[in-house]
Amino acid sequence: MRRIGVAIATVAGVLALTGSIVGLTRAQDGGTVRDGTVDGIPVRLYSTAPAGPTVVVAHGFSGSAQIMDPLARGLMRSGFTVVTFDFPGHGRNETPLRADSTQRGSDGDVLQQTMASIVSWTVEQPEVDAGRLALLGHSMGAGAVVRYAAGSSSGDTRATITLSLPSADDIPAGAPAVPPNLLLLFGSLEDSRFATAAIEGVQAAYPDAVLGGLFGDVNAGTARSAQAIPGVEHIGIVFSQSTLDATAAWLGPALGVDASPATVAPVLLWALIALLGGGLLLVPVSMLTLGPGPTHPAEPVRGRSVLLAGLASSAVASVAAWLTMPLSDRISLAVGGYAVTWFLVAGVAAGGCWAWRWRARTGWPAVTSRAVVEALGTTALAVFVVVVPATMSWAPFALVGDRVWLVVLVALAFSVYFGADELLVRRASLVRRLGLALGTRLIAVVVILASIPLLGAPGFLILLLPLMVLFLAVLAGYAAVVSRYRHGYLAAVLVQAVPLALMVATTFPLVAST
Repeated sequence: MRRIGVAIATVAGVLALTGSIVGLTRAQDGGTVRDGTVDGIPVRLYSTAPAGPTVVVAHGFSGSAQIMDPLARGLMRSGFTVVTFDFPGHGRNETPLRADSTQRGSDGDVLQQTMASIVSWTVEQPEVDAGRLALLGHSMGAGAVVRYAAGSSSGDTRATITLSLPSADDIPAGAPAVPPNLLLLFGSLEDSRFATAAIEGVQAAYPDAVLGGLFGDVNAGTARSAQAIPGVEHIGIVFSQSTLDATAAWLGPALGVDASPATVAPVLLWALIALLGGGLLLVPVSMLTLGPGPTHPAEPVRGRSVLLAGLASSAVASVAAWLTMPLSDRISLAVGGYAVTWFLVAGVAAGGCWAWRWRARTGWPAVTSRAVVEALGTTALAVFVVVVPATMSWAPFALVGDRVWLVVLVALAFSVYFGADELLVRRASLVRRLGLALGTRLIAVVVILASIPLLGAPGFLILLLPLMVLFLAVLAGYAAVVSRYRHGYLAAVLVQAVPLALMVATTFPLVAST
């Protein structure tokens, strides 16, 4: 029966992973896409015809051109030429983002300098109609396109679209055409401040405006509207079909084109299927590399004690991360220093709890040179199923600049955390082990969120919550699979620490102090 189960897992895993790659590949069909650089800024242009109405798309904080790719391809299929790019410190742009460079009114506002360089390059391209140009931005990018469109003296922008604009402070009052033809979209599941910014942006020109209404005249450049995109949060708004529909409907009249119906490819679904396929394939790979069966039988584990240890270590880590913020901020990765400190301290604290309560009974796991080699094999599969679909859907995972050594630093901190967590649950039965692992991660997320208002932890962590919870749950499942085999302890640590470190070290922005 066990062989049948392994065979089923193998076939299902291969089918899921293959189907995911095929689906992601087909999502990139249509039009012409070319990459380049502008003043050192990675740029990508999507087109289906020469001299088309054009949309310059700016990503948000901790985003990249890649996360905007599904929306950009949807707009391209609707009949628009689209330009995406990586702000400094993001994606494939290895130039660090200065800590003060996004402040309004700063002479060193690198976001505005980047916007100016990209727009100047865009209007010179043969695929672009320079007289029909629109700007679209998400989150930080939304603020950047609003400031650029409001301050541009060239008059080359005919429409501005924001997704999840954080603040309406840069939209001047009493000037309906500044920025021109402004559409403000936000997710219905987002924090209320994004809805507030959207309606305030419309009311800056039309004080009696209400949500969902259309105000002004598109032909005069004074049209404005604030609309909620149903069922999405801060990241999901970028991948929503409703976002594409609202955007295309707004751009058509503003740029004088009949937008064709198009769809946003379900790339996140395909990426999730790849993660599922990877989990299934870990069964035969672990059996081949780690050896059959655990070296110890399952034992009753007191769940309350494990969860209390998780709570205590999370609380200690949050206080330590708060106390050492001035020091950890020197790490050239936004929020990265906080994450390294938090996971390192939480791991040490949880390991201390294990040594105090369980070490004499469970003993240290055997970590031999053979176990290291075998663990690297399972980790390679986990990295593949995370990184390859991601680079085709939502993140480039580009190891540029300081990100190379930052991956090592972050992976070490995460290894300490997951290593201690594995010590607490490794003797439990499979189902109980998975439940406890998910419980400790949920506790960690809750404590980190509580630390934002109580201890001043980075508020940016709130926006990453949906993605992080999903990712941690998937990795916990991977660890549960590999831990059941003879040399599974180290493998269970690395299949969690390495993929998560790659995600953090390549998606959090590179920063430099002033």
